[in-house]
Amino acid sequence: MITLTFRVLEFLRGVLGLTSPFVKFPVVRADDDDDEEELVDPFVPIRENCKKREKAIALRKKYDECNARVRSKKKTAETCEEELHDLVKVLDHCVAESLFDHVK
Repeated sequence: MITLTFRVLEFLRGVLGLTSPFVKFPVVRADDDDDEEELVDPFVPIRENCKKREKAIALRKKYDECNARVRSKKKTAETCEEELHDLVKVLDHCVAESLFDHVK
């Protein structure tokens, strides 16, 4: 297998006219055009607007209260997983209502 690989490299070296035993390929870099429009993820501003809705605010308050309660105890089995899940679910549902209207 090693001999075959070496022979392939030797063949390529001969075809490409390289003097090095290692095949070198040209480096390709992307254009740095400043005149291109900067892409903005539509998810971020939509999610920020969703955080301002009444239901999201209430769930965030409930999550923050739970988080404060858990942090105040040294040992507790309580996690705020349910509260966090509820908050994320409401935010995701809100975002899903209008996200695809912004996709090109």
